[in-house]
Amino acid sequence: MDWIKEEIRINRLARKDIRAWLGSKNKKDILKSAFKPKHWWKWALFILLVALLICLAVFKDKIVNAFQPHRLQIVNFTCSWLIAIAILVIISFPPLFGHEILLLAVGLIWGIGEGFGIACAGTAIGEMACFFVFKYWLTKHAERYERSSIWYGCLARLMREGGVGILTLIRYSFLPGHMVTAIMSTAGVSLFKYTIAVLLSLPKQLALVYIGYLYYVSGSTSSAHTKKVQRRISLSIFAVTVIFSLLAMNIVLNRAWLVYPDVQREFDERKAEEEAGVEYKPGQQQQQAQAQGQGGAVQMNQWTQNQQQQAGQYDQSYGGGYAPPPPPPQAYQGNYRA
Repeated sequence: MDWIKEEIRINRLARKDIRAWLGSKNKKDILKSAFKPKHWWKWALFILLVALLICLAVFKDKIVNAFQPHRLQIVNFTCSWLIAIAILVIISFPPLFGHEILLLAVGLIWGIGEGFGIACAGTAIGEMACFFVFKYWLTKHAERYERSSIWYGCLARLMREGGVGILTLIRYSFLPGHMVTAIMSTAGVSLFKYTIAVLLSLPKQLALVYIGYLYYVSGSTSSAHTKKVQRRISLSIFAVTVIFSLLAMNIVLNRAWLVYPDVQREFDERKAEEEAGVEYKPGQQQQQAQAQGQGGAVQMNQWTQNQQQQAGQYDQSYGGGYAPPPPPPQAYQGNYRA
C-alpha cells in the first residue's frame, strides 16, 4: 500500500503546482491558444469521435439488426479472421484510427473467444510493426519534435526513464495506443519493456471485444429482461474501463509534471546555446555547474581543515586561549556556510 500513498502524495504536489501555474497565466490567453487555427483539426477529430460514440449508443440496436444478416457470411468466409487481423495491423500506424471501433465489431461478429484471439493477434503484430518502423525510420524526426515541444518532451522523458509499470499505465490511459507506440519506439524504450507493457495492456482489448459481444447478444434476443441485464453489464464494463483509464491518465500526467522542470531547463539551455551560436549538448550547463560546485567544495574542505589545525595551536596573544580561524578567502566567501 506504500505505492498508493506515494501516488497520492505525488498527485497532491502536482495538483498544487498545476494550480499555481494556472494562477500565473492569463485565462483568455490560454483559451486563445487552445483554439488557434493550427488546433482546429484536433477539435474536429475530437467532435467526430464523440459523435461516433453517441451514434453507437443511440442506434446500437438498429446497427446490430442491420448487421445481423451478414454476420454468418463473414464468419463462414474462408480466412475472414485474417482479414480482420490485417485491418487491425494497418490501422495500428498513426495517423490512422478506429482501432476501438473495429474491436467492437470483432466482438460483435466472432464473439468473446475467437474475437479476443483476433484482437490480441492484430494488436500485437500491428504494434510491433509500428514500433520497428518508427524506431528505424522516424527516430530523427521524433527527436527534432521532442526538442520543439515541451509536453512531448515530458512524455518521451517519462517513457525513457520509467519502468514497465508506468509504460503499462500509459497504454491503459486515454492516449491512443498506436501514438504511444510511436513515442515509445523513438524515445529509446527497450523492446523487452515495450513487449511486456503491450501484453499487460491486452485486457483493455478484451473489454472492448466483450462489449461488442454484448451488443450482439442484446440485439439477437427478444427478451426484455435479457436486454436489460446485458445493457447493465455493458455499461458496468464501460464505466470500469473509463474510470481505470482516468486513473491511469491522472498518474501519467502527474509523473509527466514531475519531469517538466528538467525538460523546461533543457529547453532554456538549448535556446541560450542556439542564440549564442554554440552547439547544444543536453545537460552541459548542469554538468559544468556540478563540476564547479564539486571543485569549490573540495577546495573549501581543504581550507577548512588547514584553518582548524591553525586554530588548534596555542596562541599567547589571546590570553592562553585558542586563536579563532581567520575568515575564508575572498574566492570562497560566496560558498561559505558557518
